[in-house]
Amino acid sequence: MKTSLFNVSVFPLKPPYILNLTKINKSKYFSWLQCSKKLYLDLNLSERKNIRPNNRQILLDLSYQFFNKKYKNQFDKLSHEDQVDKYISNNSPFYSLGAKFVNEQLTLNYDAILFENNILNIFLVKSAIYPKNYYIRELSLQKYLLSNLLNVEIKTHLILVNKEYEFSNDEIDLSKYLNFIDCTEKVNELSSDEIALNLNKIKNEFNSDKSPETPIGTHCKNPYQCNYFEYCRSDLPDYHIEQIPNQTKDLKENLVNLEITDIKKLPDLEGISPLQKRIIESVKNSKEFISKELKDILNSLTYPMYFLDFETIISPYKIFPDTKPFEPIPCMWSLHIEKQLGVKIQGMYENKLFYDRFYKFTGEDPRRDFIEKLIESVGDSGTILIYSDFEIRIFKKIAIMFPEYKEEINLIINRCVDLLKITRNNYYHPKFKGSFSLKSVSKILTKENRYDLDFVNSGDDASRVLIDLITNNIDTNQRKQIENDLLKYAEKDTLNLVDLYKHLKSVSQFM
Repeated sequence: MKTSLFNVSVFPLKPPYILNLTKINKSKYFSWLQCSKKLYLDLNLSERKNIRPNNRQILLDLSYQFFNKKYKNQFDKLSHEDQVDKYISNNSPFYSLGAKFVNEQLTLNYDAILFENNILNIFLVKSAIYPKNYYIRELSLQKYLLSNLLNVEIKTHLILVNKEYEFSNDEIDLSKYLNFIDCTEKVNELSSDEIALNLNKIKNEFNSDKSPETPIGTHCKNPYQCNYFEYCRSDLPDYHIEQIPNQTKDLKENLVNLEITDIKKLPDLEGISPLQKRIIESVKNSKEFISKELKDILNSLTYPMYFLDFETIISPYKIFPDTKPFEPIPCMWSLHIEKQLGVKIQGMYENKLFYDRFYKFTGEDPRRDFIEKLIESVGDSGTILIYSDFEIRIFKKIAIMFPEYKEEINLIINRCVDLLKITRNNYYHPKFKGSFSLKSVSKILTKENRYDLDFVNSGDDASRVLIDLITNNIDTNQRKQIENDLLKYAEKDTLNLVDLYKHLKSVSQFM
């Protein structure tokens, strides 16, 4: 083997801040690509519960099945990393799954490696459809380590999911389901010197007895929102400039130059959008923004009023036949119905709220029952309020799947009104803190409908437990509580739509 470039000048790190990858999983290790502070917190704070389905592990298992089926009778399967150098020296083909290579105190796991025609191929498995920049950086680090351990040409590859693959009742054809992408050219564009500098940067920061002073920024949500997003913002102003949405590069530079982090202290800014302006003014004046048009918009809506929300599952692997990877599959809906009774009380019509819902956790494909029951429940008149255009996109997919309902579905779509669009264009409350998500908006509504359940408090949670319930991959003792939490969450979503509508209706009367 070649002499390692990793030496004591880079590693080890001082206890208790040892960068030991046997302590944390690979995805956490590569958090240094996002933020070194995240890596520090991963190592030094208590473990956080992973609430997402382990899609990568499932795809990893399928990839292993593929390699074993294709290469088991052709090449030797190495079970220990110490054998690799010998096989390469003899130009003997082999493959290995889940290999771990150690250099000083740097330990990296490799999903799959294949040695053939005197070329060592590295494969990185990701539960995704498209290659991303941080996958390339991850591969570059893997290549960097091996290129300093082994004297061999190295090629790098991603194993992703083919989004066009159609699941059927038959066994998955892994040769078509898995998407192999050669990333060698992209990986080779990255400088090994830059990788070494990054590793030294980690070493220097972890030699400190406190966490790195990494400022918040766009990296907090890139490539994904960090687990410590709120943690790192605990000492910031309540109305931090980060809450100004859709910031251009020029605006970001302007805000940095001002050296002001509190929206309340900002001077008048030029070149900002109407939405940004109303958010800043609302915060500075501690006052809601209410447009003059809001009252007329809400008065144009017709009874009965329907408040509708869908819950879907999105999975890279097969849940039902006649689906594709990562295709949103509607599995349940929640519907509050406000009917205007024909009796006036003090000059106002009396309204009454009803509730209906659909769900099926039996493991059967729910989509036909989903749309048939919904068509029956929403009738043929009245406004249907949704939050974003998500439901419309799902309706259009269902219309393709069940063309016999296309006409009825199109009539329903024509009755849909996006309450998110109405809110974004006509109303703002400082407590939104720059976000128009239903969870953020609900903070100004009734406390009874806050998201405070044990198992389900977000759309991601709902999708995860839906998959677990449908596939029966769930603790039997917890199943009933998880079902109840999911149903309560769905009901809260549409109750919050009702409350938001009533709130907007109330404040619009003052304009």
